[in-house]
Amino acid sequence: MANPSARNILVILGSARGDGNTFRLQSQLMQTIPHEFINLLDWKIEEYNYQDEYSQEDQFPELAAKMKDADIIVFATPVYWYSMSTQLKLFFDRMTNLTDILKSVGKALKGKEMALIAVGSSEEIPEGFTVPFSETADYFDMTFKGYIYQNSSESNFPKKDASIFGILEPFKK
Repeated sequence: MANPSARNILVILGSARGDGNTFRLQSQLMQTIPHEFINLLDWKIEEYNYQDEYSQEDQFPELAAKMKDADIIVFATPVYWYSMSTQLKLFFDRMTNLTDILKSVGKALKGKEMALIAVGSSEEIPEGFTVPFSETADYFDMTFKGYIYQNSSESNFPKKDASIFGILEPFKK
C-alpha cells in the first residue's frame, strides 16, 4: 500500500458539538497523518430538494469538489438515536446531487476509499449503523475500509492513530 501521508485524506465531521468526543477521537486518530479537516458546522449545506434549487450561499458543491480531490474520505459522527448525526445525514441527503446536477463529481468518486469514525454511549456500535456508509461507498464504486467505534463513557480514548484504516488499521468491517 502507498504511503498514507502521500495520499489526500479528507475528514468530514458531522456533530452538533464541534469540539465534542467525536472531534477529540478523530483528532487523536489523525494526529500523525496529514489530512484536510472539515467541520460541517462551519459550512452552509442546504437541505436536499427535488427541484435542485439552492441559494448562492450553499457550499455543498465546494465540499463535493473537495471529496472529488481526496483519495480517502473519512466521516466522523457521534451516534444519535442509533444513527448518524443530523449534520451528517443532511450532507448524505445532498449526495443525491452527485447523481444528477453534480454527476461528474459523483463519477469521480469511483475507486476512492471511505472510512468511518463514530462515538456513542453503547459498548458496541449499533447494529446496522455502518450500512449507510458501506452502501453509499458501494453505490459510488468506492471501497469502504471500515470503522472505528469508541464508547464515550471510557475515560481514555485509545492511544493509536489512523494508520488503523489501512491508511488506518484496525478498521472493522
